[in-house]
Amino acid sequence: MPLLTTRGAGSGKGFGLTGGGRAPFNLTYLIIAGGGGGGNQAGGGGGAGGYRTNNGQTSGGSSPSEADYEVLTGIDYSIKIGAGGAPSGNQPYPMPPPSDATDSQFNTITSTRGGYGSGPYTTGGVGQSGGSGGGREGTDSVNAGTPGQGSDSGNHGSHSPPGFAGGGGGGAGGTGSQGGSSGGPGGAGLSNQITGSSVGRGGGGGGGSRPAMSAGSASDGGGAGTNSSPTNAPPGGTNTGGGGGAEGYNGPNSGTGGTGGSGFIVLRMPSSFSATFSPGVSQTLSTSVPGWNIYSVTSTSTGSETVQFKKG
Repeated sequence: MPLLTTRGAGSGKGFGLTGGGRAPFNLTYLIIAGGGGGGNQAGGGGGAGGYRTNNGQTSGGSSPSEADYEVLTGIDYSIKIGAGGAPSGNQPYPMPPPSDATDSQFNTITSTRGGYGSGPYTTGGVGQSGGSGGGREGTDSVNAGTPGQGSDSGNHGSHSPPGFAGGGGGGAGGTGSQGGSSGGPGGAGLSNQITGSSVGRGGGGGGGSRPAMSAGSASDGGGAGTNSSPTNAPPGGTNTGGGGGAEGYNGPNSGTGGTGGSGFIVLRMPSSFSATFSPGVSQTLSTSVPGWNIYSVTSTSTGSETVQFKKG
């Protein structure tokens, strides 16, 4: 647990306040990063964005819930929602490379962006939250997810028929499946009840395939793969951190993979506390769970947005 101040009496303000009159309390959070874009030409699905929570439920990579996190009233804390990554382009050759998704962050807590899916000219994004699957002509194999945030990708198929299909992207709750005679399904995400209802987020994107094959499925905000072109593959879901689906292959005039889903942050606090955000933050407040104020943050306009807490 980060120690942001010493608790106790201060300057005659009374027990539970600091010397500046700031009140500490434990904040509950869910922080999901942007998902990776899917590969093209029977490529790999995008990896889900990093998934971190301390509300007693499972964090990414099927890891335990994180520790209590103490904050203070009257202090600005930085906050940022990660964007989903764009897939690689198609024409002209050489194909434009994919762009990285971005991290989501609250103060000292960072959820790492999802890895992008590989294609015939692009190796999948490695070392990010959810590894991404390999593609038809890819040279990468399993890409590891970030411990405590995401799961590994599936491997690509062989480089000869019938194993051209791409692997699934790693999800928050499960690994992506290997491609082969069909596209690998994306890894499962995780369900969390921090907002008062159970919602699945953080699924990996499905692998793409050739037309005679089945493309990889996806869930929990991940985009499914496709087995044809030039149609673009489905994107990851907005505010789910899901990986984009991988596009299929049916000749050189193919489309692109799906864009990764944007990130999401939930801040939950006792109803005796509230939050005020800087103007560039889009958020909603729910009081549907008795005793709690629950803020769902869906976007931030710049990299320097803030939130401040107050008592009462």
